[in-house]
Amino acid sequence: MRADVGVFLWIALFAVSTFFCGCNDKTVCNDLANLPSFELSGRIQGEIPISKEPKKLMDLSRGDVVVAVNGAALTREMFESILAIKSDGLSKERLSSHEINKHLEEFAKNYMNFFVAQRLIVDAALCLGTVTTNEVEEHVAETVEKIAASRKIDTKTLIASFGRLERYYKYDMAVSYIVNKFVKENVPPAVKVDDLFVKAVRDQINIERAAAMATNDIYKLQMQQWRNDIVAGKVLFESIAEKHPPEVGEFANGTDGEYVGEFAKGEIGNPQIEAFVFNGNEGDISDIIEDDATFQVLKIEKIIAPITSTNRSAVVEEKRRVAAIELQKEPLPVDEDHETLVHDLEGQMQVQAVNSYLTNLVTNGANVVVYPFGKNVL
Repeated sequence: MRADVGVFLWIALFAVSTFFCGCNDKTVCNDLANLPSFELSGRIQGEIPISKEPKKLMDLSRGDVVVAVNGAALTREMFESILAIKSDGLSKERLSSHEINKHLEEFAKNYMNFFVAQRLIVDAALCLGTVTTNEVEEHVAETVEKIAASRKIDTKTLIASFGRLERYYKYDMAVSYIVNKFVKENVPPAVKVDDLFVKAVRDQINIERAAAMATNDIYKLQMQQWRNDIVAGKVLFESIAEKHPPEVGEFANGTDGEYVGEFAKGEIGNPQIEAFVFNGNEGDISDIIEDDATFQVLKIEKIIAPITSTNRSAVVEEKRRVAAIELQKEPLPVDEDHETLVHDLEGQMQVQAVNSYLTNLVTNGANVVVYPFGKNVL
């Protein structure tokens, strides 16, 4: 989602999702009968048909309902349009295509629960009078004007740039405003973050940091022992690499047990690895290479000669086939300054409160969540 078009309030949903029902025989407050202009569609009246067999998104038609909350539906078409906005926002950041795809995959996996949480809070806000439709519409108009001003264009040009996704951008602005206002006014943090609470958390962080550092020292000693045994001929490099292949970085390709990669110069992001790989000879074993996340030992398995044309110009560059053994480090808790730690803790306490509030909304019998094709459609 574009950062300047509205940011979703992140809500912890995992404690809530197991309570969602598939029934649709309840009623909601009468204040939801009128359709605000920011809504993507009218509420479905009556029962929503439930498929006899679960289906996946790709098997649905564009108008099929993925999930509905009190009759407010998320269809396949709506979901794909929201995903397009998310993709557009990510494309403006300095991310690789692989990183963008991972972000989109995670967003898609969690969006159905997120949509349900949003809709429950929106309905609560409208029913309780925390917001009015006029107030929300004014906020959307003001937000559009502010974005246009920041880009030094008029509002018509900005809206035209949204294209067919205009109503989805405006929906996001509206819903984000409603959720944030409702949480601020109606859902106080679960615990007050005072000095005693902060001290207790910092003491725990220090204990966890010391434990992680001690564990990483053990991992490094283990890696050194493996290297010594490999160099001494007591064990084959491959026998260890098969059991401890890379999980991230240059050598990881998503295949279980895969520990070999082929690289041309400039294709390895880590300068220390690049230097070893392209200054060494076949059969060379590296010292332990350590970064923030891993310990690695590498072996140059083969130098693949360049392929040249008849005039000796390179057609394919020289490559190096490299094997890797890797141990993932235990992550160290971040040592935050007091102000940052307090801010983060307050956010966590707020999330707990929202999570508890959502659980109540789902279990109080006044709200209806329907999954026509099952919960795993996304």
